[in-house]
Amino acid sequence: MEWNAAFHQIGDEPTDCRWRRSSAGFARSCQIAGGVQRGCSPTVSAQGHVAPREKELTRPKDLNRRTSLRCSLPHRGSSTRVATINSTTELLPTCGGIHLHEHPVAHLNMTRIIAIFNEKGGTAKTTTTVNLAHALARTGKRVLLVDLDPQGNATHHLGVHFERGIYHLFTSEEALAICICGARKNLDVLPANVNLFAAALAIQALPGREFILRDKLQPALTIYDFVLIDCAPSLSTLTHNALAAAHEVIVPVAMDYLSHAAIKGVERTTSMISRAFNHDVQITGIVPTFFHSGLTASREILALLQEDWREKLLPAIRVCSKLRETPKHQKTIFEYAPGSRGAADYEALTQAIIKNGGDHQ
Repeated sequence: MEWNAAFHQIGDEPTDCRWRRSSAGFARSCQIAGGVQRGCSPTVSAQGHVAPREKELTRPKDLNRRTSLRCSLPHRGSSTRVATINSTTELLPTCGGIHLHEHPVAHLNMTRIIAIFNEKGGTAKTTTTVNLAHALARTGKRVLLVDLDPQGNATHHLGVHFERGIYHLFTSEEALAICICGARKNLDVLPANVNLFAAALAIQALPGREFILRDKLQPALTIYDFVLIDCAPSLSTLTHNALAAAHEVIVPVAMDYLSHAAIKGVERTTSMISRAFNHDVQITGIVPTFFHSGLTASREILALLQEDWREKLLPAIRVCSKLRETPKHQKTIFEYAPGSRGAADYEALTQAIIKNGGDHQ
């Protein structure tokens, strides 16, 4: 496998990169001058590998043994970070440069792509996506959160600031690597803002417009264990992209009758996508949200869900004032109120999703 990588210069000081022999074969040692990296501009090669642009250093083609790469790079919360990755590992960008995951890469067929979707608004889709993503990341899973809602609430919730995002991914030839931002340890975001409305209009006339996101996400499937897609509460081309990319749909359902009735709409939509595009996507989980055991409506809706969706019913998320406060502080529930019932509920939900993950891979 040919493997290309390069790094920008840091101001006037170039990086010091050289190949050396090690017990594992050949390895390249890269030391960032001054311990600071700026101006990283990664790209995706024709082989699907993520690598920065600029001066190219090519791995010797006759190497058949595993090759390790040790890079000293800055990392959130520390001045430098040393990571060792094997020759099949990708370079994952963050807002400030290259983010190297310390775990083995995910295999292509093991990445779970999950759309968080309900056609009705106000069901805690974004709250569920953000907190589920962080909870998975806290267990050591590598997670990409795709913000596919033009409101950009998930992006704001995590405090992500960006120059390139999902709008550029849809409307230009920008590589996926350039559009991804780091948010937390093991958690990256493909961010969005109101410009995504324009992207939805721009792709309307394109052939195969429903598969743009699926195709653009392919390089990420060797990096992440989970890709979570935060969907808008609408049946737009963006939603069709989400369902055409995902194999699983998790439906947050607030404890009211309209939210419950909307599940049938999600079921029809996923079935339509599955038949029209010969694509295996289905509802794999129902999440009761805003549950309050003291309210008759909550108990009645939960009873209906248990009757209709018993095998796919996931742990409920109880009413929690702390969950409503987290977006203001741009924190997840685990950062803002780790001892709250909201944190406990999303932890239970996360464990259930991990445990039930083997059935749909």
